[in-house]
Amino acid sequence: MSLIKVDAEGSLQCQAELHDRIKAENSSAEQLEQRIQTKMTELRKISSTTSHDLEKLRRDDWLNLHLTLRVLWDQIVSKLQAQKFELANLDHAYWSQMLGRYPLSMMCNQCSYSCRPANSEPCREGNQAP
Repeated sequence: MSLIKVDAEGSLQCQAELHDRIKAENSSAEQLEQRIQTKMTELRKISSTTSHDLEKLRRDDWLNLHLTLRVLWDQIVSKLQAQKFELANLDHAYWSQMLGRYPLSMMCNQCSYSCRPANSEPCREGNQAP
């Protein structure tokens, strides 16, 4: 019974935190929209042609498509870089583990990792173990 009660309390706490976070994001978006409207009003006062050009650009389908593609491109590159970093860490951990299995005398002269276990053929680069 107590585990169910603790789980329910944790769930309610998570929901409350999520609700607060959503509320904060919505208020931030509203403030940003208000700032944009204020700047647009100031721009209209300064120059009507500039504000007209800006509105025309905001409604341009070609420009919006290319901006969307650029955002997607940046997100994909960011995710790929994160995966590359994670893969490099996994690769490093794997080779560190593999190096720990063989004594240092089994290491090749020019290889950064052990090419062969004890009692096997010479390494693929043709180097002999020291």
